[in-house]
Amino acid sequence: MLSRLLILLLGSATSVWAQVPPAGSPDVYWRMNAGTSVHNEVNIRQAGTDHQTTVMLTGLQNGVTLSQTGLAQLAELHVTGQTNQCLLTQTGERNRLTVGLAGTNNQLRISQDGGDVMSLAGLQTNNARLDLIQKSGNNTLVVDGPTLAPNSGVAHLKIEQTGGASARIQHGPTMGR
Repeated sequence: MLSRLLILLLGSATSVWAQVPPAGSPDVYWRMNAGTSVHNEVNIRQAGTDHQTTVMLTGLQNGVTLSQTGLAQLAELHVTGQTNQCLLTQTGERNRLTVGLAGTNNQLRISQDGGDVMSLAGLQTNNARLDLIQKSGNNTLVVDGPTLAPNSGVAHLKIEQTGGASARIQHGPTMGR
């Protein structure tokens, strides 16, 4: 079985930076620089245990598809710009996903299946669409800082949790911090 498969299709971007991890490492890090990332597709597929992926994307009309299958996967995605589309899927147990989103008309679809943690941090957006689905197992959704109320910039918000899930949505620090 493939422990890791990475496909990167680049359209018109002239500046892409990749940090290559040591041989045999299950980690992947991609960064597309500001002002040059337009109409690109980043597709990452990882299967196995203990993989880590970080994607930092700034630009216009880009797409990110991340699929992790297995145990204890970690993914971090930071998207800034306009009309970007992100589809993130984690299947397995003890997976963690952190997402930051800033810009206009961005779409973010996240699906986790199997006792995972999803954190939304740094949502600074206008007319965004967020679809968050967690199922099977004791999933946790954490939203710290942003306000997910009307006029918050999130025009469409869907949160679906099944299978013993919990959600914590707060604005500002908790007591004792």
